[in-house]
Amino acid sequence: MKAFISVVIGFLMMVISTSAQANDFALALGIRSNSADSDNTGYSASTKTGVGIGAIGFFDIGQAFQLRSGFLYNQRNYTLTASGANDVELNMAYVDIPVTAMYKFADYAGVFAGPVLGFLASKECKPGSACDTNKVDGTMLGLQFGASFKFAPQMGGEIYYEMIPTTFWKDQLKNARTVGFNLLVTFE
Repeated sequence: MKAFISVVIGFLMMVISTSAQANDFALALGIRSNSADSDNTGYSASTKTGVGIGAIGFFDIGQAFQLRSGFLYNQRNYTLTASGANDVELNMAYVDIPVTAMYKFADYAGVFAGPVLGFLASKECKPGSACDTNKVDGTMLGLQFGASFKFAPQMGGEIYYEMIPTTFWKDQLKNARTVGFNLLVTFE
């Protein structure tokens, strides 16, 4: 709960400080399909859906280029399955900070790519005796690329692909991949 309160306070501080400086500022609500490889022999990891919420700012750095950054609270949920054993649910949430470069090829559309830094906000394993939550990495560094667009003056969306090419839950999960969509409510 303390991590969630810290996320909310950080989010509010970011909203107040960056909304006056950003060319565009958006509140984001998203859905993510998370997949990964098992780092545990005999287990396979299954895809699960998660949600995300946060804020994104678009800062002009050139005529057709912008810096896309913000704070997003994203769920990363997975299921480990083995024959003859009970399924294990691994649920994590990270506060992600994307620092992506965006090329705007039209007034209301662009493509972006760059790193995403994630800070662990919560972790859970069901059933609890099945794994050690102390083996979860406190930070993640991934790569994200996608497209951003507006379909109305104050509404838009993003579709993206994200990958984390390392082990992030020791002896459980590695090589995370996410396909996601964010609905954006923008303020200019």
